[in-house]
Amino acid sequence: MEKPKRSGLRTSVVASAVDSLIEEDFFKEFKNSSQVLDELKRRNIPSKPQSVINALNHRVPKILDRVKDEHGRWVYRKRA
Repeated sequence: MEKPKRSGLRTSVVASAVDSLIEEDFFKEFKNSSQVLDELKRRNIPSKPQSVINALNHRVPKILDRVKDEHGRWVYRKRA
């Protein structure tokens, strides 16, 4: 019996798309993961919320700042 192939988008596609957003100053103001997910969908990059959150969290100490907003959600902004 043949093993089923892995389906779904690879995380590297989402990670490179997040890198593009960072380079384009999308994170000049604080953005939450839902806003990032909506922007990726607008650019026809299919992604899942957890993949976006993981990609953002991998960039936190060096490239992005992360704080909680007034609703208790994490928001991200490019480091100065």
